[in-house]
Amino acid sequence: QSILKDMECKLEQMVNNRKHMEREIKQLQNALSEKESELKNKTASYKENDLTLQKNLEENKAKMQEMICSIKHLETEKKQTLANLDRYEKENKDLNWALENKQQRVQELESELSTIDINAVQRNAELQAKVEELCEECESNENKMSEVLTERMSLQNKL
Repeated sequence: QSILKDMECKLEQMVNNRKHMEREIKQLQNALSEKESELKNKTASYKENDLTLQKNLEENKAKMQEMICSIKHLETEKKQTLANLDRYEKENKDLNWALENKQQRVQELESELSTIDINAVQRNAELQAKVEELCEECESNENKMSEVLTERMSLQNKL
C-alpha cells in the first residue's frame, strides 16, 4: 500500500509536472507566436523601408545624374564665357591701341593745325602790311596823278 501510495504520489507529481510543462510549452508557444508576429511585422516594415530606401536611392541617382549634367553644362558655359572674355580682352586691347593711335594722330593734327593757324596769322599780318603798303602807294600815286593832272590842266590852260 505504501508503494501504491508512493506511486500515486509520484504519478500525481508527474501529472502536475506534465500540466506545468504543458503550461510552460503553451506560454513558450504563445511567446514564440508573438515573436514570430513581431518578426513578420518587422520584416514587413524592413521590406517597406528597404523599398523606400531603394526608391530614394533611385531618385537620388536620377537627381545626381541631373546635377552632373547641369555641372557639365555649366562647365561648358564657363569655358565659353572664359573664351569670350579672352576674346573681349584682346578686342579691348586692340581697341585701346587703335584709340591711342587715333589720339596721337589727333594730337599731331592739332599740332599741324596750330602751326597752320600761326602761319596763317603771320601770313595774314604780312598781307595786311602789304595791303597797307599798297594802299599808301596807291594814295601816293593818286596824289602824284592829281598833281600831274593839275599840272597838265595848268599847261593846257597856258596853251
